[in-house]
Amino acid sequence: MPATTPVPSQTPPPGPRTPPAGTQLWQGALLLDTEPKDLDAAPPEPVGYSYNGDVYIELNHELTSSNGTLIARWSGGALPGYADCSTAVGALGTRQPMKLSTRTVLCVRTSEQNIARLEVTSVATGLDVKTTFTAVIWNAG
Repeated sequence: MPATTPVPSQTPPPGPRTPPAGTQLWQGALLLDTEPKDLDAAPPEPVGYSYNGDVYIELNHELTSSNGTLIARWSGGALPGYADCSTAVGALGTRQPMKLSTRTVLCVRTSEQNIARLEVTSVATGLDVKTTFTAVIWNAG
């Protein structure tokens, strides 16, 4: 009778796991200006060029997306959570610039498909193009 050789286990080695969809990656105050920021970094960081970033502010006080990022204006009453923002940006997401005013709420799908909620807390006037948001960024899974 021939000897049998055991077959090695096919279990993948342990490694970094992706958090489940809807897991909060970062929350805090976010200042945007004309320098593009990567919303997939925690905390979001400047990247220097629009083709590397997700969002930035143009001189006319509009939020502009780049790198495949989509933006949708939230019109519901309460602040949206992960599922609400994901649905909104899936249905209404655009690459068109969004005019901003205080209390505007936007849902964003980043270049890495994560979901963010951006609530405007202040918009600079004149030539100052800085806008402050309260931001929450969730993992898309």
